[in-house]
Amino acid sequence: GVTSVAVKANGSGISRGDLVISKPAADITVADLKALAIKGDLTVEEISQGDTRLSGLKLGFEQQGPKTNFALDGTYDAAPLTARGDLQSAGGKTVIGLQSFAAAPKKIPLQLAAPAVIVIENGAVTLQDLAIAASGGTVTLNGSAGENLNLMANLAGIDVRLPLKDGEAHVVLDSATASVTGTMQSAVLDVQAAIGQLAVP
Repeated sequence: GVTSVAVKANGSGISRGDLVISKPAADITVADLKALAIKGDLTVEEISQGDTRLSGLKLGFEQQGPKTNFALDGTYDAAPLTARGDLQSAGGKTVIGLQSFAAAPKKIPLQLAAPAVIVIENGAVTLQDLAIAASGGTVTLNGSAGENLNLMANLAGIDVRLPLKDGEAHVVLDSATASVTGTMQSAVLDVQAAIGQLAVP
């Protein structure tokens, strides 16, 4: 059978430790829970934890044939945060088609370089050529993460200025690779980088 759910709720806030979620609200209808056939909106006035702030968050869903389109808008680190895409689920596999993404944490602009597909199956997330344009270069992610980790990041042409307590660090990264293997409980990180320029105050 088909399981359907309707949720309409709002609250003043939720807190746990230093995590605070202010004024969450939901007006969602799920026509088929297994197929993730969703329409409606989720909104949050602010999510904060330590120095991290997300505000004015709105996640909207719209059903279109076998897919559910989604649109995320908000503000992260005092800069616009947006994402667009679609999702569908069948046979125990969820496929997320990410069409666009943009954010600017620490004033570093990030943008999805090309549409990408994210697959969730058997408790693992698989990425294939998920490329993010960042600081004049690209970061490309491949691999999977679940009970076992097998992730690879390739960085090229990154030119970034990082705010420090006593000034600003300037890093030019010609190329780099970073891999994460092992398990969630015992991850192994391996980084190899060719730095073209490094300046610190």
